[in-house]
Amino acid sequence: MKVNYKQIMGSSLLGLGFSLVSGAFSVADAFSISETGASSGGNPGGQPLYKVDIKKTDIGETFKLDWSHSVNRGQSSLSMGAEAFFLVKDFTNESLELDIFLLNTTDLSGYSDKKNNIVSFGFAMNPNGSVNNFNNFTLGTPNQDYGYSNLEEDNVFDKVITGSKAKLPGFQSLEMCFVSDGSKNQCNGGPVKLGLKAQKFDAFNLKISGNFGNNPNQAVSLLDFGLKFQGDWGSYELSGQPDDNVPNDDNLLLEIPEPSTTVGLGLFALGGLRLRHKKKRIK
Repeated sequence: MKVNYKQIMGSSLLGLGFSLVSGAFSVADAFSISETGASSGGNPGGQPLYKVDIKKTDIGETFKLDWSHSVNRGQSSLSMGAEAFFLVKDFTNESLELDIFLLNTTDLSGYSDKKNNIVSFGFAMNPNGSVNNFNNFTLGTPNQDYGYSNLEEDNVFDKVITGSKAKLPGFQSLEMCFVSDGSKNQCNGGPVKLGLKAQKFDAFNLKISGNFGNNPNQAVSLLDFGLKFQGDWGSYELSGQPDDNVPNDDNLLLEIPEPSTTVGLGLFALGGLRLRHKKKRIK
């Protein structure tokens, strides 16, 4: 099923508990998604690792991943969670472009003084690639017509780390890792206050260069999707699990056309939003 650009964030908001006026769902069938046969390490460890094969015919398609874990500490318990949507914006012989929407879906109701933030996340790829552009989306006032009045964006991930430092505990295969600018170039943790807070999201555009071949059936694999939570319940490294639900309602969002002066930036917005861009750092 082809997923229109203007549909993506509507599904994301479902994970944040926002009320949508309408929103039919169906199963995506674009990508080849499979277990790698390996499991995550770190804490808690033992979660299956997944691989997503992307082909040139998948331009305009979206896949979704979920991270989740439940923990008890003394008299308190928490079900932490995150969701991410990966939209294949473009794919050529030498470049793969993705728009990524990452949401911290953890519900801290009853724990207003507690934190459970996402401090980093990343993935590996095959064949190898190098990041050559990294930008974020900044949304203005949400359109309340579709129940988005409580939506909040938190521009957290200012930097992408590559190479030997792009490692999470239990995820040593990662080749790129997204962190805040104050993380001191570390993927394995950082100040909790700089992480993506509960019930907030970040969105960014990523361009990866590589030798991806000219065969339209040749795939680039993204795999071992690791994400790190830190907060009052401890530190956890979780593996992204595939989720087949994608939005199927053209009325959820409105697409903003790409200006000719802005090359390679994903331009999405809720209906009636203003969109701004912010250059991010590559290490």
